[in-house]
Amino acid sequence: MSKLLKYEFRRSRIFVLGIAGISIILNAIFLVGWAFEIGILCTLGLLGEIACIAFGSTAVLIFSVINFNEDISKRQGYLLFSIPRSSKQVLGAKLLMTLFTFAGLTILFAILIFTDCAYAAYHYGENIIGFLRELFFDTSLTGEELYKTLFIPYNIFGMFMYLFDYIFSFLCKVVLAYIAIVLTKTLLGNSKGRILLAFVMWCGVSFILCLLASLITTAFNFNTIEETYTVINAFVSLTSIYFSPAMYLPALLINLAACVGGFFLVDWLVDKKLSL
Repeated sequence: MSKLLKYEFRRSRIFVLGIAGISIILNAIFLVGWAFEIGILCTLGLLGEIACIAFGSTAVLIFSVINFNEDISKRQGYLLFSIPRSSKQVLGAKLLMTLFTFAGLTILFAILIFTDCAYAAYHYGENIIGFLRELFFDTSLTGEELYKTLFIPYNIFGMFMYLFDYIFSFLCKVVLAYIAIVLTKTLLGNSKGRILLAFVMWCGVSFILCLLASLITTAFNFNTIEETYTVINAFVSLTSIYFSPAMYLPALLINLAACVGGFFLVDWLVDKKLSL
């Protein structure tokens, strides 16, 4: 597995370092423009940074799908899947590398956003907690009160639930794209309309899963939110709840099930049905 991961890293390092480098440069341009009050630099840096953050995960998804499509469509795929490694290991290495790339860029973007917020707090003579309070939360709270209410165990658990839901939601989209690519390759070979059909299939299945998660989340919360709030109200104020785990649990379970089931489906299709 380690050799497969190294192979995937070598394939993706230029792409990853490119996005990371561009994001850091644009953030630096934004901060320089803000510090020296150069409007054009501030605007260009901010717009560029927003674009990198907004489309970073999409770029990782597209890059991963393109690599996978090449692996099952070209000679390099025959060589890759012919090595003495199971298709599960090959697919696992691809998904792990995609996940590492996604997580790394997400952490980088979080650091850049925190840097901007820290500079803004310094610029306006506020501490970082006070600045975030003004930006996102109830301004009647002091910085110390916000810290005490935000970092209660219930909110921390909800934050982790949101993080896992975010990760598995992305991974689910990658796995669904792999399924669409393999199915169309199996049915249509290398015909020209295969990629378009795979994209339509991916959009349709993704929409159905999102709709299902939304409906179950709504039903789940309607049935449990009153009981949940009754229980936790004995321990914390309801106004202190910014991250409710009940909001993320149904979607998390659906995405997790789709990832696991989709992985084994792709492995079976590649191993049994696909002719490389």
